[in-house]
Amino acid sequence: VWFKSCYWSNQKTVSGTFSFRLYRELDNKQVFISEGSFQNLPYNTALPAANSTDTLSVKVDGTLWKPESIIGTTAQSNLAVVGNNLTASRTLGLLMPQNIAVGSYDLDSLNTTYLGQYNPTSSTFLSSYSGKLNILEHNSGARRIRGNFNFKAKDPIGSQSATLTEGYFSVKY
Repeated sequence: VWFKSCYWSNQKTVSGTFSFRLYRELDNKQVFISEGSFQNLPYNTALPAANSTDTLSVKVDGTLWKPESIIGTTAQSNLAVVGNNLTASRTLGLLMPQNIAVGSYDLDSLNTTYLGQYNPTSSTFLSSYSGKLNILEHNSGARRIRGNFNFKAKDPIGSQSATLTEGYFSVKY
């Protein structure tokens, strides 16, 4: 990412312009993004700790992990559930349509609508290639979603992998 300009304010907002080149190792496809801009985006200097009503847990290769920061959010027509350790060096994410209904959904490499992502470090990115996302409850009026999941994840070239089992979340977004 090339920041052409970036301005930080005392009100904890940032504005600027940028451009960057996206590269996908899988097929060497490239896209150049130019003339990007952002204005008065609020920022924090630390991740928020999970509130008392949100929960997320999963076994990663047989070892239980409970993220210290849990966030549910919507953007465009998607809903994301994200868990991090407080330094954001370990991350788990689930992406689904915002209007998702109670039911079972595949988390596989052919599916771009329902995705699982696990990043065991800040430089290792593993995506779901097989698994399930089960929505147990979705109350869009209260903006609360609850479900369980499991998936196998690997990096784009298949050199690293992880098995995520017994995943559960209950999050307000």
